[in-house]
Amino acid sequence: MTAAAVPMVVVIPDIFIRGKWKIHVSLSHVTAITLGILVYLLPFLYASITADGYGQSGLALAFRENLQRFFNAFDHKEPFYCYLYYVPFLFLPWIFFVGGAILDRFRGFRGLSDVEKWLSLAVLGIFFLFTLSSSRRSYYILPIIPFLSLFTADFVLAPQSIRIREISVKAQTVFLAAAGLIALFSPLLIPLIRAWTGFEPPPELWLSAFAAGAFCLMCLVAGRSGFFIRVAGDQMSASLASLVLAGLVLLGAFFCFQQNSLEIYRTNKPFLLELKKNISDIPPERIGLSKNMAFVLFYLDARRPLWDLAKHANLEHFLHIKGKKIIIARKRDAKRILPALPAGSYRQTLAARTFPWSRRNEKRLVAWEVF
Repeated sequence: MTAAAVPMVVVIPDIFIRGKWKIHVSLSHVTAITLGILVYLLPFLYASITADGYGQSGLALAFRENLQRFFNAFDHKEPFYCYLYYVPFLFLPWIFFVGGAILDRFRGFRGLSDVEKWLSLAVLGIFFLFTLSSSRRSYYILPIIPFLSLFTADFVLAPQSIRIREISVKAQTVFLAAAGLIALFSPLLIPLIRAWTGFEPPPELWLSAFAAGAFCLMCLVAGRSGFFIRVAGDQMSASLASLVLAGLVLLGAFFCFQQNSLEIYRTNKPFLLELKKNISDIPPERIGLSKNMAFVLFYLDARRPLWDLAKHANLEHFLHIKGKKIIIARKRDAKRILPALPAGSYRQTLAARTFPWSRRNEKRLVAWEVF
């Protein structure tokens, strides 16, 4: 639904701001929308007709994953205010520019150009679209980021209030300077982190943090130098340029080095790749999941659906299948499934790694062989 709803939310403000909505209320547009809906539904209808022996309906899944998830969520039920902190987190490190843009644009909305009004309403519309949905998750709101970037950039380059931009620049400078200092002195914090949490940061993590912190602070200091100001043209341009460079250093260090260094702590992917080798001789009809987990199907390269053991009827049927079977479950789900198995009829064959500092150990995967 997102692929259809977001463009509508973005386009509708432009239609009304420019007063051209009557042009779009026509038979040709209604016909086009009807044909588009039919083209969208055809693959699901075909899947429903041809999927013999598979208990899921393509049309039912389309309805469930789009309309039902919006109006009556069956999972991913986060609080209605969750995007108030998810959006700033996703837009790091430019949160103070976003705050300034919101204050500047909606404080003097009537004085904005038509394009600026459209951009402001588009951002607001996308935010409320996902907030009103009963199913919420951090990555659902990602479509707002391109429009929020344009919205923020427009404020930085052409603010209505110079004072608000100056305050935003100062706050953003303090924030990036604090981030740079924390990164610079992060090696000194390792003993404390190890003592409090048991987490052992890999060398690449703190070395890249130290380097990123140093370069970040150098960029901010350079923005105050006379040479930088002369090259940029004025103090504000120099400050903005130094902030952009400092932000790029921190983001580049994270995505190019730090995130990769944390790959050694991944659990489910290596577990599933090893499990895939171990169960290569077992057909899909003898493999069951504690619940429907798409990522498990992906890493196992399953060509056919696996048993969804969240349904009691499926579990009963699965246990009556003859031959060796495999159950893959999260640790917390195993407490529901294992008591239903006959005593001595199963054994654990593989388990994903757990860490003493992790709060997600109950979500780690475990595989059992059922005789």
